[in-house]
Amino acid sequence: MSSPIVWFHAFRRNSVGAAINALRNGFAPAPPAAAAPDTGQLELELRISPARVYCYLGRTLETFGEWSIAFHNPDFKVFGEVSPFDTGGLVRKISPVCTWERERRQTFLHSYTWSESQRQELLQEHPGLDFLSDYLDLTRAWSPPHSGPHEVWNDKPAAAIWRGNPDWRSWTWEGRFDTFKAERVVAWSSPPSFYAQLLDWHDSEADDDEAEWFRTFFQKYISGGTGALVRELVGRQLAQCQPK
Repeated sequence: MSSPIVWFHAFRRNSVGAAINALRNGFAPAPPAAAAPDTGQLELELRISPARVYCYLGRTLETFGEWSIAFHNPDFKVFGEVSPFDTGGLVRKISPVCTWERERRQTFLHSYTWSESQRQELLQEHPGLDFLSDYLDLTRAWSPPHSGPHEVWNDKPAAAIWRGNPDWRSWTWEGRFDTFKAERVVAWSSPPSFYAQLLDWHDSEADDDEAEWFRTFFQKYISGGTGALVRELVGRQLAQCQPK
């Protein structure tokens, strides 16, 4: 199956220069001393090692950052895993797993963790070709037809985290990568307040190679921040999912 779905990563940066550096050079987990305490604690709770950069397949949330990118599969040199739910939710809000003791949650997560290289095969199992548009559609209160991932992949721990769950993070594919590069980006956005600064940065950039990169990269820009990026790209994804 050739999938139109792309990964989304939302992030925060305090300056245009810092954001451009990330867009130009790629994303990697923050060093332990600089990592967000919340992320580090969740990785410890779930035995996720080494540290990862997180994204969602098909959409994301503005609460994770007003800067955002949408990108295709990382290349074969990138190491990453996928799971059909938000890992942080297993600790904080996805019932009943969030009520389990630590070792049981860890077993659940690692039972439903695959290499990102298996993504195309996994999408045929969840959500499946018949439900691909439903998976993507932001306007519908959809949830999978199965009560949980154990009904798709047999002989794994059971938990009814999907059916009827109003939070799409309980059934959306999460990607956890060691890094990903800007070459794979298909679109990006920034907070509206930074737009003028982006143009000033471009106009004042002395390095010709850097300026040329930015001119090319800016063609993928979608104004309005993360929410606008998600709406635009979800529309594109849905259009590609329609029968020809």
